[in-house]
Amino acid sequence: MFGSVRFWQGWSIAATIGALFAVVASFDFSDPAPGPDYVAIVGALDAEPLWVIGANLEEGVVTARAVTARATGDTAYHLWLVRGKGEPLAIGTLPVNSAQASIPISDTIATLLGHGRTVGVSRGSAGEEADAESVSFEHRANLTRV
Repeated sequence: MFGSVRFWQGWSIAATIGALFAVVASFDFSDPAPGPDYVAIVGALDAEPLWVIGANLEEGVVTARAVTARATGDTAYHLWLVRGKGEPLAIGTLPVNSAQASIPISDTIATLLGHGRTVGVSRGSAGEEADAESVSFEHRANLTRV
Protein backbone atom coordinates (compact mmCIF):
# COMPACT_ATOMS: atom_id res chain seq x y z
CA MET A 1 0.00 0.00 0.00
CA PHE A 2 2.76 2.54 0.91
CA GLY A 3 4.70 1.52 -2.17
CA SER A 4 1.76 2.34 -4.47
CA VAL A 5 2.02 5.48 -6.60
CA ARG A 6 -1.76 5.94 -6.51
CA PHE A 7 -1.70 6.00 -2.69
CA TRP A 8 0.84 8.86 -2.61
CA GLN A 9 -0.92 10.75 -5.41
CA GLY A 10 -4.15 10.58 -3.42
CA TRP A 11 -2.42 11.86 -0.28
CA SER A 12 -0.74 14.73 -2.16
CA ILE A 13 -4.07 15.81 -3.68
CA ALA A 14 -5.77 15.65 -0.29
CA ALA A 15 -2.92 17.64 1.33
CA THR A 16 -3.02 20.25 -1.43
CA ILE A 17 -6.79 20.70 -1.08
CA GLY A 18 -6.42 20.96 2.70
CA ALA A 19 -3.67 23.59 2.37
CA LEU A 20 -5.73 25.61 -0.11
CA PHE A 21 -8.73 25.47 2.21
CA ALA A 22 -6.58 26.67 5.13
CA VAL A 23 -5.23 29.60 3.09
CA VAL A 24 -8.69 30.67 1.89
CA ALA A 25 -10.14 30.34 5.41
CA SER A 26 -7.43 32.63 6.81
CA PHE A 27 -8.40 35.56 4.53
CA ASP A 28 -10.36 38.41 6.09
CA PHE A 29 -13.28 39.10 3.77
CA SER A 30 -14.95 41.67 6.03
CA ASP A 31 -15.35 45.24 4.89
CA PRO A 32 -12.52 47.53 5.98
CA ALA A 33 -13.26 50.05 8.71
CA PRO A 34 -14.50 53.31 7.21
CA GLY A 35 -11.84 55.97 7.08
CA PRO A 36 -12.26 59.70 7.09
CA ASP A 37 -13.98 61.48 4.21
CA TYR A 38 -11.88 64.60 4.75
CA VAL A 39 -8.45 65.30 6.25
CA ALA A 40 -6.82 68.55 7.36
CA ILE A 41 -3.29 69.25 8.56
CA VAL A 42 -3.29 72.09 11.11
CA GLY A 43 -0.15 74.11 11.73
CA ALA A 44 2.39 76.38 10.07
CA LEU A 45 3.39 75.47 6.53
CA ASP A 46 7.10 75.50 7.32
CA ALA A 47 6.90 73.32 10.46
CA GLU A 48 5.67 69.93 11.59
CA PRO A 49 1.88 69.79 11.92
CA LEU A 50 0.25 70.48 15.27
CA TRP A 51 -2.81 68.29 14.61
CA VAL A 52 -4.13 65.95 11.97
CA ILE A 53 -7.91 66.24 11.71
CA GLY A 54 -10.13 63.68 10.00
CA ALA A 55 -13.86 63.94 9.39
CA ASN A 56 -16.03 60.92 8.74
CA LEU A 57 -19.34 62.54 7.84
CA GLU A 58 -21.23 59.27 7.44
CA GLU A 59 -20.30 58.19 10.97
CA GLY A 60 -20.71 61.73 12.35
CA VAL A 61 -17.26 61.80 13.93
CA VAL A 62 -14.27 64.12 13.76
CA THR A 63 -11.00 62.53 14.82
CA ALA A 64 -8.06 64.62 15.96
CA ARG A 65 -4.50 63.49 16.63
CA ALA A 66 -2.02 65.82 18.28
CA VAL A 67 1.31 65.60 16.49
CA THR A 68 3.38 68.40 18.02
CA ALA A 69 0.69 70.29 19.97
CA ARG A 70 1.64 70.51 23.65
CA ALA A 71 -0.29 71.55 26.74
CA THR A 72 0.76 74.85 28.27
CA GLY A 73 -0.65 75.51 31.73
CA ASP A 74 -4.43 75.53 31.78
CA THR A 75 -4.75 76.23 28.06
CA ALA A 76 -7.21 74.33 25.89
CA TYR A 77 -7.44 74.34 22.10
CA HIS A 78 -10.87 74.42 20.48
CA LEU A 79 -11.76 73.26 16.98
CA TRP A 80 -14.31 75.28 15.01
CA LEU A 81 -16.11 75.06 11.70
CA VAL A 82 -15.34 78.35 9.98
CA ARG A 83 -18.23 79.68 7.93
CA GLY A 84 -17.85 82.55 5.45
CA LYS A 85 -19.53 85.55 7.06
CA GLY A 86 -21.52 83.61 9.64
CA GLU A 87 -20.51 82.79 13.18
CA PRO A 88 -18.20 79.80 13.51
CA LEU A 89 -19.60 76.63 15.03
CA ALA A 90 -17.79 74.88 17.87
CA ILE A 91 -16.81 71.30 17.11
CA GLY A 92 -14.92 70.34 20.25
CA THR A 93 -11.70 70.44 22.26
CA LEU A 94 -8.52 69.24 20.60
CA PRO A 95 -6.13 66.78 22.25
CA VAL A 96 -2.52 67.66 23.13
CA ASN A 97 0.68 65.78 23.97
CA SER A 98 0.40 63.11 21.23
CA ALA A 99 -3.12 62.12 22.30
CA GLN A 100 -6.04 61.26 20.03
CA ALA A 101 -9.70 62.17 20.34
CA SER A 102 -12.92 61.21 18.59
CA ILE A 103 -15.42 64.06 18.66
CA PRO A 104 -19.03 63.26 17.77
CA ILE A 105 -20.61 65.94 15.60
CA SER A 106 -24.21 66.89 14.96
CA ASP A 107 -25.94 66.32 11.64
CA THR A 108 -25.89 70.10 11.09
CA ILE A 109 -22.12 70.31 11.44
CA ALA A 110 -21.65 67.19 9.30
CA THR A 111 -23.77 68.76 6.53
CA LEU A 112 -21.90 72.07 6.76
CA LEU A 113 -18.53 70.29 6.74
CA GLY A 114 -19.60 68.66 3.50
CA HIS A 115 -20.05 72.10 1.91
CA GLY A 116 -17.67 74.54 3.55
CA ARG A 117 -14.65 72.67 4.75
CA THR A 118 -12.50 75.14 6.65
CA VAL A 119 -11.68 74.53 10.30
CA GLY A 120 -10.07 76.90 12.76
CA VAL A 121 -8.27 76.45 16.06
CA SER A 122 -8.60 78.89 18.94
CA ARG A 123 -6.92 78.94 22.32
CA GLY A 124 -8.70 79.49 25.61
CA SER A 125 -8.67 78.50 29.25
CA ALA A 126 -9.33 74.87 30.06
CA GLY A 127 -12.88 74.34 31.26
CA GLU A 128 -13.99 77.68 29.82
CA GLU A 129 -16.80 77.59 27.27
CA ALA A 130 -15.63 79.00 23.93
CA ASP A 131 -17.51 82.09 22.70
CA ALA A 132 -18.34 82.11 18.99
CA GLU A 133 -18.87 85.88 18.85
CA SER A 134 -15.37 86.81 20.00
CA VAL A 135 -13.30 83.87 18.80
CA SER A 136 -10.02 84.50 17.00
CA PHE A 137 -8.23 81.70 15.22
CA GLU A 138 -4.57 80.91 15.71
CA HIS A 139 -4.69 78.39 12.87
CA ARG A 140 -6.96 77.61 9.94
CA ALA A 141 -6.92 74.63 7.63
CA ASN A 142 -9.00 73.32 4.75
CA LEU A 143 -10.40 69.83 4.94
CA THR A 144 -9.47 67.96 1.78
CA ARG A 145 -11.54 65.06 0.48
CA VAL A 146 -9.64 61.78 0.54
